Amino acid sequence: MGAIMIFITIWSLAMSDNYCTMQCRRDVLRNFEAGKTHMNEMKALVASGNVDKFFKGPKLIIIGAQKAATTDLSNQLQARGVLGRAPYPNNVFVKETHFLDYCMGVKCMMNSQIFETNQSSVWCDGNQYLGLFENCKSKTKMCADVSPSYMMYPEMAALVRVLFSQSNSTLSSVSFVAVLREPISRAISSYFQYRHLIDSLGYTLPDEHQSFEQAIQSDVQILKHCAQTTSDLVLRYQNCIWPQFLEKASSIEFKRKEGNAGDSDMKCRTSLTLLQGFLIRGVYVGQLHSWLRHFPRKVTVISHDLYTTSPEMAIKKVVVEGLGLDWSQYSAAPKKIHSSKSKNSKTPTDFSLSNAARSYLTKLFNPYNQALYEMLKENLILDFPEFQTYSS
Repeated sequence: MGAIMIFITIWSLAMSDNYCTMQCRRDVLRNFEAGKTHMNEMKALVASGNVDKFFKGPKLIIIGAQKAATTDLSNQLQARGVLGRAPYPNNVFVKETHFLDYCMGVKCMMNSQIFETNQSSVWCDGNQYLGLFENCKSKTKMCADVSPSYMMYPEMAALVRVLFSQSNSTLSSVSFVAVLREPISRAISSYFQYRHLIDSLGYTLPDEHQSFEQAIQSDVQILKHCAQTTSDLVLRYQNCIWPQFLEKASSIEFKRKEGNAGDSDMKCRTSLTLLQGFLIRGVYVGQLHSWLRHFPRKVTVISHDLYTTSPEMAIKKVVVEGLGLDWSQYSAAPKKIHSSKSKNSKTPTDFSLSNAARSYLTKLFNPYNQALYEMLKENLILDFPEFQTYSS
C-alpha cells in the first residue's frame, strides 16, 4: 500500500487549497499513475468469483461524451424501468454526481445537492462514492452515475479501479457506456451550451470566444502542435493534447457582468476551464483507450448517429449487451418520458459553419476518427459505424 498512500498524501496536500494552481493540478494528475500499482489486487478480486451482484454502488456509469444524448439515454432507461433514481443522501435525486470530477481536483463541479461543503480530509474515498448509492438495493432497478465529463480525463479509468479496490467491491457487476457523437457537430453543440451557461452564471463571454470559429482556435493550435510530437495518437492525447488544453484553457479570463456578483460556486474556475476544449473533447481515441484497457468487454460504445436515427436499437444494445438484461422485460416504449431537448439544445437554428472551416475540421479529425474505428475493432467492438460527415 506504500505507493498508493504516498499518492494520497500528495493529493491531499495539493487539494488543501481550494485555489490550487493549474500547475499544481497537472502535477497531481501526473502522479496518479502511482495508483496503477494496485491493479493486480483488483484482478485477484475479480478472478476469485466471489461477486455480490447487488452490492451497493452504481451498476451503470455513463462516462460520456458530453452533448451526445447521454441525458436522453438515461431518461429512456429510467422510463423503461431499467434504472431507478438512486436515493442519495437527504433523499435528493440527481443524474450527474460529478463525484469523480471532485476526485480529479475539480471541486466546483460537485453537485452541491449531495455534497457537503466541508469535505472529508481524505482526497477521494471509494466507500464515500459507493455510499451515495447505499439505498440502491433493488434487484429490478439499477442505479447509475451519468456524468459525461468522466471520459475526457486520461487517468479516470485507473481512478475508478482504485476506488472500487478501496471499497472491497468488485467491478464484475458494473458496466460502462460511452455515446460518441461526430466531433464537429458535438463541438458546435457544446460551444453554444457553453455560451448559455456563461451568461446564466453572470459572466461576460471572453473575447476569445465570441464566435465558434474564434473559440476553437486554441484547440486547433494544440492539435497542430501535438501532431508533431508523436504518431501514437493515444500518447499524443495523454501527454500533449490534454496538458496543453489545461494550460491554455486556464489562461482564459472570465469577467462578471456589471452589477452581477456572479455565482459563488464558480470561484474555483476549474469547471469553466473544463467546459472549453470544444474540439479536444472529440479526440475519442485518446479518451477511450484507458477505459477499454482497464475494463475489457465492460464498455458499451454507442453511436450518437444510431441513437438519433434508431433509438430503440441503441437502447437495446445498452440493456442487452451492456447490462446483460432480458430485452423482453424492457422493450415496451414508455408512454411518457421527460425530454431534455428544449433545455439542452442551445444551437441557433440559423447557425452555419463555413465550407472552409468544415473542410478543415473534417481533415483535422480524420486521423483520430480512423484510429478510433481501428481501436474499437481491436477490442471486438465491431458494429460501431463511421461518423456521418458533418454538414451544416
